[in-house]
Amino acid sequence: MRTLLVASVFTIALPASGMYLVEDTTQLTPQKTSSIKLNVRLHSAGLFAYSGRIVCDNPVADVNFTYERKSWGYTFFKAEDLKDGRTDINFALTGFYTNIHVSKKLTITPYVAFRMEQLHKIADKGSDAIFIVTTAYHFHHDWIVDNSSLLSNIMLEKKDMDWINRFRLLYSHKHIDAGLMIWNNNRVLDHDDYVSGGMNVAYSRIKLSDHLLLSAGMTGIAMMTTSDTSEFPKTNRIVFTLAATLH
Repeated sequence: MRTLLVASVFTIALPASGMYLVEDTTQLTPQKTSSIKLNVRLHSAGLFAYSGRIVCDNPVADVNFTYERKSWGYTFFKAEDLKDGRTDINFALTGFYTNIHVSKKLTITPYVAFRMEQLHKIADKGSDAIFIVTTAYHFHHDWIVDNSSLLSNIMLEKKDMDWINRFRLLYSHKHIDAGLMIWNNNRVLDHDDYVSGGMNVAYSRIKLSDHLLLSAGMTGIAMMTTSDTSEFPKTNRIVFTLAATLH
């Protein structure tokens, strides 16, 4: 069975760094009334950052467009394997999210999207809706702890429905972004499970102009335990990422 293809390489986890596969909605800085952002990234390998595993050894490029208002946002994401158009990293995603501010420090972000697997055409078999709830606690100006609970294949491929939790401790100060992550694919909805862990660091927000920022960083990831080495192999890797953000 295919696990969720949502991944955002240092951007999913770190706000302006542009280093994860699929933009995360957790933010470390106050938001404007509305904003438009375009991220273009180049990665040395394919990493699913929401599910915490390496999926291809080839270089990967992705583009992420985000429109965000104070309480909701829209995103479109496209990732492409630069050597092989038939690896799992070839997919697109479109969806909406809303930010529920429980308090000044606690935010809950539900995210509903549709993932399109693109191994042969625009939407191959296996494309389906996904649902994510991220709970973020901003306990210090530079620190956030969060959990993303992710359900994949919730409409069309229910027999392959999966549930993954991702826990992160994030730090961001001036040009430095860093994070510690752990992922758990549990057996609640299927018979497979694994635990993986990782860390990342990036030098971010390098200002080239008023609207153009560059970032560079790396993510290390390790599959610690797995019930199925053919489906979820014990692949350990460091992924390097370069990113440009237009806002």
